[in-house]
Amino acid sequence: MSWDTIITAEPKEHDVVLPIQGSMPSELLGGNYYLNGPSLLGKYDIRLHPFDGHGLLRKISFNSNGAAFKSRYVQTESYLYEQKAGKVRYRGIGGLPYNSPLKNWWSKEVKNPANTCVLPWQGKILCSYEGGWPYRLDPSTLETRGLESFSNTLVKKVNFLAHTRYDARKKELFGVSFKPGKHSTFHIHGYAEDGSSVLQHNFTQFGMTLIHDFLLTDHFVIIIENPIIPEIPILIKAMAGLDSVMNAVKQQDRPARVMLFPRTGGDPKVIEMDKSYVGFHHASAAEILDEDGKPVRLILHSCLFDQYIDFGHEFGYTGNSTPYADHFSKDQPPQKLSKIEVDLNSNTCSVEAITDWPLDFPKIHPLGDGRGCTHIYGTTSSPKGTFNPFDTLCQVNTKTGQTRTWISDCGYLGEAYFVPSGDTEEFGFLLCMAYRPDGTDLLVLESQDFERGPIARIPLPEAFPYGFHGFFEAGNS
Repeated sequence: MSWDTIITAEPKEHDVVLPIQGSMPSELLGGNYYLNGPSLLGKYDIRLHPFDGHGLLRKISFNSNGAAFKSRYVQTESYLYEQKAGKVRYRGIGGLPYNSPLKNWWSKEVKNPANTCVLPWQGKILCSYEGGWPYRLDPSTLETRGLESFSNTLVKKVNFLAHTRYDARKKELFGVSFKPGKHSTFHIHGYAEDGSSVLQHNFTQFGMTLIHDFLLTDHFVIIIENPIIPEIPILIKAMAGLDSVMNAVKQQDRPARVMLFPRTGGDPKVIEMDKSYVGFHHASAAEILDEDGKPVRLILHSCLFDQYIDFGHEFGYTGNSTPYADHFSKDQPPQKLSKIEVDLNSNTCSVEAITDWPLDFPKIHPLGDGRGCTHIYGTTSSPKGTFNPFDTLCQVNTKTGQTRTWISDCGYLGEAYFVPSGDTEEFGFLLCMAYRPDGTDLLVLESQDFERGPIARIPLPEAFPYGFHGFFEAGNS
């Protein structure tokens, strides 16, 4: 399959009803699946870095008579400007718009394409990215309504992380704003269901770091920081618009740190890990309590690299003047699903890989977010040991390390979102996009028997580019 054709697809916006092939579970009826991801990566005869493509939101509403499908480009400032100009004008965090240094010098600042995550919140749909505040969209029409400031609690010129965490039991949403530098600054935000603030805390720590995701428990907001240092000559070029921001950093040879911010406020407890790690997607966190209900140990599950990788290369990106590669990441070490056990009394932690299958896009039962899990679902590649493009779904048992897999015959696979059927982890459904050069399908699989393949699929009206992260919103029934 041509990966370049898949990732550079340029679909139209749609509002149609699609037929459902197979048997759609009744538990999904009335619900909505949203998926965000970068688009227009091959427009104007160049190849954008995958992190720099304009956000394209897809919504599939499951009904007894079919699936209502909508897709809209997020109307960000950079999208509107570049559509009007008919060419790329903005720099990205991963790439530059031109091959000419002079043109890059005069190009516009790094854009916020709102292309990474999607979250329904307070009657709005939020599309988020590392490089700015989320954009809010109308959940019915998917029209863009502007930037979301969470009642003016976000910090100006400080980027809000793409990932958020939701406590389904307390109905509280948490986010992190982050500004890297010689002294890295963290802003922890917490919001109740009515939008009121339950936590706003700032903390500055010496040492440059990079984060993309975080974890949540009953007592803590947990950040696993990735130690980095700037490549000063490249950083100077990046500040002048002559190189990308991501090229300007490398992994620092010092231990990574686990930062435990109390949900009641206050500075974090900081615990060093055994060495330097790079972790960008985390699966779960759980607390072990003493007889007084005080946490004494934490069990975290995270996808960890042993060393910093050339981000974008894992998606086949080789530069703005060459097609995306069909085979890539062969020389880069894959990330491993690892258990991190933190002892709060001794302030120590241990790290252990729990499966020999590389894994990314980890998902669990939503009620397990912050309270631990037995099953983690994710995407990987076959044969075992290779990494990207993903063609395999897997389920990892966190207690035994047993790994079940299904190798796709439907195309390359995106994130597999777990939709529960009840409160137990064993029963539910996986929603996963399958990508081919000639089309894109939404697959529905039973979590307890996913090795036999999809029980239903919804072919989209045309080929869509690769999506990043999604969300399922259950119906009212």
